[in-house]
Amino acid sequence: MKSIILYETIILVLILTVYCDHEEIDDQIIAAIDDKIKSKMCDPNVITDSIAERLEKCEEMYHKKLEIEFDKLGHLEEQCDNHTDTFMDKYTKLNDQHYRHHLSDVCNGQHTKCHAQMKQQIQDIVTKTKNTLNTYSYVGYK
Repeated sequence: MKSIILYETIILVLILTVYCDHEEIDDQIIAAIDDKIKSKMCDPNVITDSIAERLEKCEEMYHKKLEIEFDKLGHLEEQCDNHTDTFMDKYTKLNDQHYRHHLSDVCNGQHTKCHAQMKQQIQDIVTKTKNTLNTYSYVGYK
């Protein structure tokens, strides 16, 4: 069980980076890991082949558990982008996608609100996962 935290954290980071802003998520994930657990995760004397084997067995189950939640976030991001596209349709004289993107960030208040909601959902998932990861890890290190 002590190795589950390391592996689950790695998988969570991979899943989150597929769907969302990875710097925001990396910061949240790293902050979510309990300091005592983090010190064990970073101890080269703890990681062994048997731990790596157990981590590999956890991957599929954990990935499936989180995939459902982050699929929902992927759909929310699509909705944010679709709303931005609709907003930008009225800018008929602005055709360059690069400029349209930057202008939409400035002019479209809904864009900021939508992405703030998505970031809050990321935080909620990370917090929920933090409790699960740290609980598994604590039990494993006892």
